[in-house]
Amino acid sequence: LEQPLVNQEKAFERSCLEVLVESLSPIPLSLLFITTLLEQKIVFTSSRRSVLVSMIAGLRSLLRPLGWSHLIVPIVPSSLANDLVHYPAPFILGIPLDDKGSMDFLKRIPENITLVDVDAGRVILTKQFSHHFESKTNDDEKASATALRSQVLHLAENLGNVIGAYQSDSVWRCDSPLHDSFVEVDPAKKVEAIQKIAHAFIRELTAGVNSCCYWIEEESDVTKSQV
Repeated sequence: LEQPLVNQEKAFERSCLEVLVESLSPIPLSLLFITTLLEQKIVFTSSRRSVLVSMIAGLRSLLRPLGWSHLIVPIVPSSLANDLVHYPAPFILGIPLDDKGSMDFLKRIPENITLVDVDAGRVILTKQFSHHFESKTNDDEKASATALRSQVLHLAENLGNVIGAYQSDSVWRCDSPLHDSFVEVDPAKKVEAIQKIAHAFIRELTAGVNSCCYWIEEESDVTKSQV
């Protein structure tokens, strides 16, 4: 409290990032990061309320210079949980597991929500992405959603490999890179890895795209008889 407000903010963000990297291993963390950039509906669950606040605050700091302009409630009261998960726009919610009925509620959670089980250290990617694809049939929409989900999982795996190797190359590239293997890794090294890689990833996204990334499709209403 004796430090300037700017230093207090930095110290708070760093402590939140430490909670984030200690709770999720590199690949689940990458999956959460990408899902957030895609502006999906995300629900955090934990029996520790302070961890919910820290996880969500740490995730928001990784988005800079971008920001989260949608609904965000780090601690959702049990009386509002059922209403908020049906909110029509993207959101980030934290649902404490110590609330009565929270476990039964999570069993009925909509399929368009990405669930982050903080206590188990896992991220369950949504089956139905929040964004509606413009397609002529339901089959096309399902195919597009399945393809996007597959690409997101593949990207998360590759990005997670980069983060894990940066945190500790010798540990990550062993035969079984389990979450427990990173207990001995310096938390400061973990935070540095996710900060640098996340910010570099966002800079690449905001830098623009090359012409080869465009998909140009031409349509004409002129019939053969008119040609």
